[in-house]
Amino acid sequence: MRNMLNELLDAGFVAIARGLPENKLADVAQALCEGGVRFFEVTFDQRREDAQALLARSLHAIYSRVGDRMVLGAGTVMTAGQVKAAHDAGASYIVSPNTDVPVIEAAKKLGMLVSPGAFTPSEAALAYAAGADIVKLFPAASMGFDYIRYLRGPLNYIPFMATGGVTPENIPEFFAAGVQVVGTCPTVIPARDVERENYSHITQLARIHMEAVRKGRQLV
Repeated sequence: MRNMLNELLDAGFVAIARGLPENKLADVAQALCEGGVRFFEVTFDQRREDAQALLARSLHAIYSRVGDRMVLGAGTVMTAGQVKAAHDAGASYIVSPNTDVPVIEAAKKLGMLVSPGAFTPSEAALAYAAGADIVKLFPAASMGFDYIRYLRGPLNYIPFMATGGVTPENIPEFFAAGVQVVGTCPTVIPARDVERENYSHITQLARIHMEAVRKGRQLV
């Protein structure tokens, strides 16, 4: 039986697509895949009325290009309805910016890996108790590494993923502070590269991020 959490912990990195042109997502996914990225998250745009249909088209296009070489998920999932839409679109996991128990429960009922966002010890503990597989610390860079270390003290039984302000330069320190996974969008998928279709540079950036993950794990 597939253990999605173990796969995510083994990968250590999630590339996040936020606000990218729909017609370029498959090319971006292929570039990331060639750079060693295995987990790719496409976020809901909460401002769009067609957000669910857009996610479905996006995931289908990506899967058609990279197939089983990547694990696809949905981000910025805020409602149980969006959980169902993500599942039906082929997402294997969901990520949220906040802790919402009904969203967590909806994802678990569908057999999805779920990573809700948290900022405080109370939020992190609540998210994990509600069924979260891994808690997303967000916005992680605003917390500071000492905060994360102190948080990990009493909550060392909770797996953590850091997003928000993650860069290749600080990835090693995030791992040293105690997180097991990091995720980012702008430093691995720069908007300028997407606009110019400079996919070879995205592949290069993916390799740089994965190397930073490797270095970070050596510090643990």
